[in-house]
Amino acid sequence: MGVGEIEKRPPVADASGDRAASTTPQQKPVTAGLAAGTDTTWSKASGAGTKAKAWPTANPPVRTEHFQLGRINAAVPRLVATWSDLTVAGCTYHDRHTEASAKAYDDARLEAERADLALREAIKTEAAGHSRPSVFDSAARNPADMRRGEEEISRAYSGGTDFIICAAIRENQEERVLFALSNLSDALKKSHNQLTLVQQWEMIACLDDASDYLIGVRPDEVGLSPERQKAKWFDRLQEFLHRLNQLDAKLDSSLLATVIIRFANDAQISGNDDLDTLQHIVRVYRNPDVDQWFTGKRKP
Repeated sequence: MGVGEIEKRPPVADASGDRAASTTPQQKPVTAGLAAGTDTTWSKASGAGTKAKAWPTANPPVRTEHFQLGRINAAVPRLVATWSDLTVAGCTYHDRHTEASAKAYDDARLEAERADLALREAIKTEAAGHSRPSVFDSAARNPADMRRGEEEISRAYSGGTDFIICAAIRENQEERVLFALSNLSDALKKSHNQLTLVQQWEMIACLDDASDYLIGVRPDEVGLSPERQKAKWFDRLQEFLHRLNQLDAKLDSSLLATVIIRFANDAQISGNDDLDTLQHIVRVYRNPDVDQWFTGKRKP
């Protein structure tokens, strides 16, 4: 079965549990092509109440229960302590500018980076233990399962610790999405866009994961004005596309178009000012499908 368009669905779940759970794709054959029209993507912007279908019985979702949070609980205070040490070292270096204070600052920064990685690895390992392998890379994990696991983990924390946990989850999510898109691109090229049904399911999960990373709710962004929130989304998209291009400069062009158009639809980009901002961000990638989409979206 070839790659197909997916019907409109509600916004996907956020790692903090604040957004609606992602729905499963509608299984119907359509015209081949990944972004073959002015508004065509694999998965379009949020729609009203699309009924979710069951996962394929041959590969059911893994239940995310009975998480062991010991490593995570130990990693959080260590990270907070390194932040405090880094702040002190930074102030000392700013006041003295000595060789010793510079070394102390570099050492503190390195320890903070190590502590951050330790927390991220603890979260990743726990979520991965409740996730199926990816159909595109056996060393990776199914993105939908990973997000469900991350949601379960994030719900266990509050009182400021949840901010730390969610930030670490978002860092892990960015890395996961980048590599997942690259793996998906390879699979599309090898199959000439004729993915198996199971691969199509994971493709949708990957695109949902990408959209959630770009515009999903973040604790530190709650309460922002619509204009400020949209500016955050644009900044995130620009940095994400830059990193994606660094990782895989030959990413499938239709896949790249789908990511960009999905972002625009989910972020409800429609006014000419917003379209100008988006076009400025993506023009460096010279994608004909995206150019066609802009043409269709421009208001006379």
